[in-house]
Amino acid sequence: QTPAFTNSAVPPAARTGAPFEGSCASVGCHNPSATAEMPGDITILMNTVDLDTSFKYDTGQTYFVEFSTTLSAIEYGFQFTAVDQSNNRAGTLTPVNLTNTSITSFMGLQYLAHQNADTNKSWDFTWASPANNVGPVTFYYTINGANGNGSSSGDNVVEGSRTFEANAAPPSTGIASFEEFNFNVYPNPVVGEFFQL
Repeated sequence: QTPAFTNSAVPPAARTGAPFEGSCASVGCHNPSATAEMPGDITILMNTVDLDTSFKYDTGQTYFVEFSTTLSAIEYGFQFTAVDQSNNRAGTLTPVNLTNTSITSFMGLQYLAHQNADTNKSWDFTWASPANNVGPVTFYYTINGANGNGSSSGDNVVEGSRTFEANAAPPSTGIASFEEFNFNVYPNPVVGEFFQL
């Protein structure tokens, strides 16, 4: 017999399906192979606004994130990370409800995931954007719609990502600063029509 290893509790880190790591399907924990996210499968709201192609983040801003799926399953699990274009950690992820959401770190990245796989298919957390403009940020994530049979077979693993830019820095207006300086006039007193500074 071949043992089956499942993670109904907190899953191992680095299973978001990002190009630099696998997912819970590609490493063999769940079968069949993962499928790409289809429109309507997963919803991500940033401060109640849909994270779509027009969304841009403000630096140093904390966003309330609502992450949910419409997949049909018996139990649900997920994992989520945020990286910049160099695949370094971008901002800070923080769970809102530790009853159903966990946070782990691995190789410098943060990973949000389910606490215990169950019928819950929506998770809330916050994302604090980077203090400076790091360019495009990508959210990588995977959702597992499990059939609850206690083995790796028959589950539905969906991988997805959303990439978005930072808002441009506001243009500078007015005078940035004043400088005081002293000067001498030569000759002193001024003679004729000309003098030097």
